[in-house]
Amino acid sequence: MTRRYCKGCGMPVAADCKVCPHCGKVVAAAAAPRNGGTQTQRRTVRPRSTEGTYGASAPRPARQRQTQPYREGSYGAYNNRSYTNERRGYGYGGGYDDGYGYDDGYEYESEMSAHAPAKTRPAKKKSGFKAFTGTAGKVLHIVGTAIKVAVILAVLYGGIFVVQIYRVKLTEYPYSTTMRLSHSNYGQAISGYFSSGHWSVNPFTGRCTYSGETYHHEDMELIFNARARVTLAGITVDGEPISESLTESKVMGMFI
Repeated sequence: MTRRYCKGCGMPVAADCKVCPHCGKVVAAAAAPRNGGTQTQRRTVRPRSTEGTYGASAPRPARQRQTQPYREGSYGAYNNRSYTNERRGYGYGGGYDDGYGYDDGYEYESEMSAHAPAKTRPAKKKSGFKAFTGTAGKVLHIVGTAIKVAVILAVLYGGIFVVQIYRVKLTEYPYSTTMRLSHSNYGQAISGYFSSGHWSVNPFTGRCTYSGETYHHEDMELIFNARARVTLAGITVDGEPISESLTESKVMGMFI
């Protein structure tokens, strides 16, 4: 007679048994063999425990934590870290879960990082005046600052000089006349009346001065006030200022 097994507890029962004498569950009727052959024997089904992997009586083993003392290698902390990961069975920088939710080797890396030497950035090389220290460094720093300020002031003065001279040269004849003039502004009149000369500008007062020698061999100086408007402030000939009554005739002689 073919042996049967209970699907509930897996124990063997008689072929005509309908209720399992071991667990009390109903035993299913045996299936008829296919193609007229004999019924094959089923494998034994072991009972499953509902108490976990280790059963109710077997306690869960405590996790064994191993501590690896810090070893100073030829490459410092990085050498020890590589050694720790090799112990875990993984290469450099590896890690795995041991089944309890822990990363084996985390404690080793924490301990080794505490002993690792601190990383420091190399000091930058100072250049120029900053390379000197002490009193010499302070003096050179002051000199360098003074040079920078002087360069900035020179650039500003150059800009003001060009703008003020350009304004004076574009100024037209200041007096009313019906005569036909050869020049329309001071720039043209100065170029045609003076054989040589130079400009000077005071950026604080807005005064522009042109000093030179005329074609009549006179040392003349024209003084302009270039503020909101450009006006002729005075004329000196051979170092002597001329009167206001002669100023108009001198200016007309320049423009004719």
